[in-house]
Amino acid sequence: VDPGPVVTPHVEFDGNAHIATSRLLETADAVGILTAWIAPPSFEESIERVYRDEGLLAAEVDVQEPEIRNGTSTVWVMVREGQPYVVGRVDLQGGGGLPEREVRDALQIVPGMRFQSAALADAVDRVERRFRQAGFLEARVAVEATVDVKQPRVDIAVLVEAGPRSILRDVLV
Repeated sequence: VDPGPVVTPHVEFDGNAHIATSRLLETADAVGILTAWIAPPSFEESIERVYRDEGLLAAEVDVQEPEIRNGTSTVWVMVREGQPYVVGRVDLQGGGGLPEREVRDALQIVPGMRFQSAALADAVDRVERRFRQAGFLEARVAVEATVDVKQPRVDIAVLVEAGPRSILRDVLV
């Protein structure tokens, strides 16, 4: 069995303007750089996930065939980022027990800002925490995001179930 030449793996990104190459290389390292050679669809999905998390929901990634030159095997990763998606409507439902302005302040998601799934998850945590601080210990927040590919925007519906309010009546020392 002839093992063939030993080459150094190298990944190059092309077309990435919104996300730095260094961040994409960190993702490549996290999933295993050789994934680009061994399982290109899996590698593409990992890079596309970074783009989706940053609100570039239409991004497409294409791993090219390796090119071997001077002892280096280079895989080019072609990125078509598309337009960043922004937040459209932010509808708040439920939330009884706290003024709407207070809930929106805790949410910190407003129309026109860039849509980011991590920011939305953080917003849910902040709203739940605010309700718990106000004594609504069973508060639950659910979010529904509706993607409009023609705009490109994401409309967000936030449903707050405050639950019963707990009130401390007596403190005995």
